[in-house]
Amino acid sequence: MTWMWMYLLACDGSEKEPEPNLIVEDPNNYSFEGEISFPDVAVAPAVDAQVDWSAIARDIQCHDMDPSSIKTVALLRFQNLDKEQTTQKINNDSLREDDLSNYIDWTNDAAATSLMLSDMEFFGNPVHPEDYMLTDYGTFLLTLATGDQLGTGIRAVSFITPTTGESNTLITVPDPCGLLDYTVSLQSLTPTSAPAEGPYLMDWSALTVDARGKLFSDEAIDQIVVGHYNDLTVADIEAQFLDLELLADEIWRMPVANATRADLSLLEGDSPFTSFTADGLWILGLQCSVCANPAPRFLTVVQPSG
Repeated sequence: MTWMWMYLLACDGSEKEPEPNLIVEDPNNYSFEGEISFPDVAVAPAVDAQVDWSAIARDIQCHDMDPSSIKTVALLRFQNLDKEQTTQKINNDSLREDDLSNYIDWTNDAAATSLMLSDMEFFGNPVHPEDYMLTDYGTFLLTLATGDQLGTGIRAVSFITPTTGESNTLITVPDPCGLLDYTVSLQSLTPTSAPAEGPYLMDWSALTVDARGKLFSDEAIDQIVVGHYNDLTVADIEAQFLDLELLADEIWRMPVANATRADLSLLEGDSPFTSFTADGLWILGLQCSVCANPAPRFLTVVQPSG
């Protein structure tokens, strides 16, 4: 019986929500420490350089990647931040909207693996590299993504630096595998208890810090992920953390927005999600798909009771 039917059939006729039966708190969360380093490509200033990513074979998580799968290329400009400040802000999630001066982008409609800077646009307006790619115009960060919205599905990144005296007009995007350095621990968390049978109303309103010990932001969470692993242990997941979703025998997802509760019967996967069974290993995560760091903000091991 879904939560909606339980609500409609409430005997007292009230409009109270059912009580959550899967509650997560800070001790249930894993710990994650990680930093992304950014390569830097020097380019001649004020020229229409070519951007080429045809040689990329693996993405930032070291997963195999077809370079023609890139959908969006964006060049972000931070007028008041140098490269060190930009890197630091991205790694500690303190980058604010007002740090970004502007950006230009390009949509890959033809499975291409290169473009000219003049192909990019600023909200539909043409870009003139001779007026934009200047040495004193701020810090430029190039992002290549399989998502169609800024910040989603980022697969490769690089600083682009217009440099006086530089003659290079070919921006070859380096293979990003190895740019993410991290340590992760799931074995130290307290597993989350769940009833042996669904439906489940999850509640994460008690979370105060995320996996990196920073203030937890409900607004940043836009997706719930549940994974089931038939033959893996928690130690296996730690050792192959970047392959968390690839290793799952089955995985379910659902979008959320500005919420602290969710009905897990709405999860979508190859088959309906009904319950956390006693077999195998269950992982439950809260993610921010538009954040620069791809690690989940919350991740726990679920242990069904009974």
